[in-house]
Amino acid sequence: MISKRLDPDIIILLGLPFFLGGGFLFLPYESWGAFSGLILGLFVYEMLTFHKRWVFGFTGLNIVSMPAVILLSYTTLIAMPSIYICAIKDHPAVDTYYIAVMSFYYLYPLGLLFAEKIWPLDMAKAKKLRQTDLSADPLDPLLGEFLYFLLLVGIAITALYIFRVKVIPLFELITNPGEAIKFSILRDEAFKFLEVTFAERYLILWQRATIMPVGMVISLFLYLVYRKKQYLWFLGIFFFLGLFFNSLTLEKSPTAAVFLILLAFFYLRKKTFSFKFVLFSFVLVMLLPVAIVYFKFFVDHDDIATYILISMSNRIFVIPSEALYLHFEMFPRFHEFLYGRSSQLFSWLHHEGGVMLPSIVAGYWYKNPHSTVYANAIYIGNFWADFGMIGVFTSTFFIGIIIHWLNQVTLKVARYRKNIVYMLLTSVVVPIFTIKFLSANFTTLFFSSGLIVLVVFLIFLDKFFYKWIKQE
Repeated sequence: MISKRLDPDIIILLGLPFFLGGGFLFLPYESWGAFSGLILGLFVYEMLTFHKRWVFGFTGLNIVSMPAVILLSYTTLIAMPSIYICAIKDHPAVDTYYIAVMSFYYLYPLGLLFAEKIWPLDMAKAKKLRQTDLSADPLDPLLGEFLYFLLLVGIAITALYIFRVKVIPLFELITNPGEAIKFSILRDEAFKFLEVTFAERYLILWQRATIMPVGMVISLFLYLVYRKKQYLWFLGIFFFLGLFFNSLTLEKSPTAAVFLILLAFFYLRKKTFSFKFVLFSFVLVMLLPVAIVYFKFFVDHDDIATYILISMSNRIFVIPSEALYLHFEMFPRFHEFLYGRSSQLFSWLHHEGGVMLPSIVAGYWYKNPHSTVYANAIYIGNFWADFGMIGVFTSTFFIGIIIHWLNQVTLKVARYRKNIVYMLLTSVVVPIFTIKFLSANFTTLFFSSGLIVLVVFLIFLDKFFYKWIKQE
């Protein structure tokens, strides 16, 4: 259990001088500047949010708060790898890239704090939330009935996808493992280039990120609170159907997301912090992605264990930051700024229409304008390509506002209890604000992950449902 006198943010603040000294001792000279900038950024963030750290700081991970989840994922998977990127790149864009990355630690907390003045939090209740038990809610029976509808929708979308796709990569992998190049092509054909309508594509995306996860979490919560076998059956069906559907294209992140959601639920349910549980969670989340890599490549590599370790480490810790860096190297030196054309939010205003930015950047990366690979990057890449540094600064500040509002409304509707609203919203958005957050524009994230549906659900509960309950 985390000490009552020390919390993660205090530990980090006390440890920053030692981290700095360790960096000077063990890092190469050319990385000192970038490493020092990260330490300074963390110090500024901690100072700005210290009195709100139970939600905004690393301590907020105790209650899996949305601002804390984003802070952790950004620091470990974007900011820390940026030190390596700055060390290996010799290009004028490096400085601009680094400034943009570090600006997060100044503007994101300012956005959080600004929004907190408008939508205040009850920090005393937030601090106690971790120690509470799962609690029943008037919404429970309605969501229990909703499971039947959700399951029918999930089965229908799964059938639609199987009917639409010509060759399912998962089935090919089972029957003919080891042909890595073929599976890469099949994966693109099974999703990226799948011929479906606009509505069908979004249903498939929502099936992965929202529909199956929501069904899993509702079933699990209701079973733990009411101990009825019907909810256990629902949990099993949603889990295996979700795992099956998310594995069909052999993309690694959707399969990892299924386990990440369930583990976030159990982590939040626990009243004490356990390093063993965190380590176990990491291994479990990585299990299927590692298995997919193994069966795709084991024929082509003799030392498959080393290849998997290098491949997965590179994919998790290097590629997201390098893809982001390439946006700065490309714009505006090799391509003029897009002025909103990369985002669905602004592209309709442009007379030339929208562009597929990940495809353009990948073409530059691989020196092949016809490349089918996508160089997906965190929101900073899109806003830099669209509007330059003013886009990066403005978007980071407003993301802080949006994340706080969403987190505050969740806590408010849940009444600072571990009821079905808080457990559902918090668990389901963890993959969205970790895996997807690092590889998608923020505006796209709201629609492609189904987050907009969850927001509408929250607003409905806040403005209508609980008011009706009080009146009755």
